[in-house]
Amino acid sequence: AAPLIDDPRIRLLSFTGSAQVGWALKARAGQKKVLLELGGDAAVIVSAHGPAPGEPEWDAMVARIAFGAFAFAGQVCVSVQRVFVERSRYEDFLRDLVATVESQIRVGPPEQEGVVMSALIDDRAAEKTHLFIEDALSRGARLLAGGHREGRLFDPMVIVDVPSEARLACDEVFGPVVAIWPYDDLEEAFERVNASRYGLQTGIYTGDLGEANRAY
Repeated sequence: AAPLIDDPRIRLLSFTGSAQVGWALKARAGQKKVLLELGGDAAVIVSAHGPAPGEPEWDAMVARIAFGAFAFAGQVCVSVQRVFVERSRYEDFLRDLVATVESQIRVGPPEQEGVVMSALIDDRAAEKTHLFIEDALSRGARLLAGGHREGRLFDPMVIVDVPSEARLACDEVFGPVVAIWPYDDLEEAFERVNASRYGLQTGIYTGDLGEANRAY
């Protein structure tokens, strides 16, 4: 890519990847316009004003969050990494998310029909995911699902009680793991979503237009 970065005829540089590489490219780009997308730890808020447990919309929401977290083994810039659930729905959500992950997120070779999640792209990515999980567990987090690893292939992992100083709470893992926290007040949820150096993607499930407007 170096000749394209240095060539003055190229007027725009667009890069998607790590912050380390992105900022280095920007520094080298001179007078070019630069568009950078440097990762994310996408969050979802599940409000008590959204679907209720047992409703079809609830099941669809849980399935969508599971797919958003584990499709392509989490190797997507907008992969769901953090979920904040209103406390009255928290236990129901954990139960149903774990059940959905165990029943619907099939792991295996990507050419097999029905497989949702396969191996990470390389050994370095697998080791990074492993280190993120070990760091969280060493700080008191608990795995509710997953934890088995064979080389670059992980079972999908659902983790709770992740402290804010753990890397999983504040950095991009780019792997098959989703962390869940309860919240008591929507403003608290907003603050925790925003306690990140990323701002690429966030979602909210709510049936309250006022909440949706506040989130927007």
